Amino acid sequence: MRIYNARRGTTDSELFFLMLIQHGLEDCPNTACEQVIGIIEAKRKKHQISEPLRLALVFSNGNMLFGVRYASDKFSPTLYISGKLDNGGVSLSPEPLDGNPKNWETLEPTTMVEIDGDNTDIRRLSIGR
Repeated sequence: MRIYNARRGTTDSELFFLMLIQHGLEDCPNTACEQVIGIIEAKRKKHQISEPLRLALVFSNGNMLFGVRYASDKFSPTLYISGKLDNGGVSLSPEPLDGNPKNWETLEPTTMVEIDGDNTDIRRLSIGR
């Protein structure tokens, strides 16, 4: 409840972010994402909400870049990861930023990517439904 009381806005993004913090975002972003998505999916099921949860997240801790692509149906919002950019970095985006799809890889649904310098780890999310 302490974290919820820090909420200042009314967006679903802010609420989701606060839930991630509450569930250990700083220590283990992958686990926090899995837990929060699992909580929301359980609530959808319990309250018989038919609208699917669909999200594409990109966030950073200042050193690493993270991205999540998820949907409870087959219509997951897109999330792309770039090849090496001209500055040597990597980017995440809901669409190819340079307009050239050959420079981008589409992340699979229900995945999380962690980018730490030259290391990129893409893994399947384990969501308990």
